[in-house]
Amino acid sequence: MGAGACTGKKLVEKPADTAKDSLVPNRFKVVGVLLFLGVAVLGGAKVGFAADQTKTSKQPVQEPKPVKTDLANGAYLSPSEVRQVVALAKKCGIADVGEVSTFHYLPVGGKGISVKSTERVDGRNVSYDRVEVHKTGWNSSTASSNKVKRDGNFWCNVGGKYTTLFRSYEFKTRTIKIQIGKGVDIALADQIIGLFVQNKVQVDNDFNRRQFDELWITKPEGLFQRDSKRGYELRFEGYPVRSLLLEMENGRLVVTGVMHTVF
Repeated sequence: MGAGACTGKKLVEKPADTAKDSLVPNRFKVVGVLLFLGVAVLGGAKVGFAADQTKTSKQPVQEPKPVKTDLANGAYLSPSEVRQVVALAKKCGIADVGEVSTFHYLPVGGKGISVKSTERVDGRNVSYDRVEVHKTGWNSSTASSNKVKRDGNFWCNVGGKYTTLFRSYEFKTRTIKIQIGKGVDIALADQIIGLFVQNKVQVDNDFNRRQFDELWITKPEGLFQRDSKRGYELRFEGYPVRSLLLEMENGRLVVTGVMHTVF
């Protein structure tokens, strides 16, 4: 019995020891599995978040802004021709085309194309660039191979781009824009137009005075320098075009004549 009891004791204790010992590695296995799953889940969340970030950071593709067209009757351009004109204008220096328009030459006849850039605003000043484009058969102009850029039936003169400047002024009870011609100093333009608006002018004779009184109630459109460095032309709206011929003498604005122009 002693031997049997001893043997029985061993049989009882040994499974108990084995079961006890086996709990330790099993615990580590369970914890290890949980840690692995946690890392996997967290890793998946990180990957998913990065993917979402990549998706939201993509910038939408911006379509080019449509170019405005103003086509005169009898001077029509198809959409494909407008694209040709735009491409040609860019070659001639109009990088940001804003408008393509067509017109009739009056009174000589013929048709033309004008390409205008987008407007640039700087305080009271608004400016834009423009180039004239010709189409074969539309007018009597001819293209010289070494002085033009061509695209199919369309061509324009190299160096034909010019800039137009408008400046805002208070005229009577409203704000108007007056074109300031090439070579006219802005400060001098402000002085001339300021004196005109206040009716502070010197008129040489009765005829010029009557002409001035008629034009003073009309909206002025542009101030340009004449051939004489001292002389200026203040042009008014309407047709035929009427202009006051002006000179500055010792700070005084003198009306020297009136000009009528038929284009």
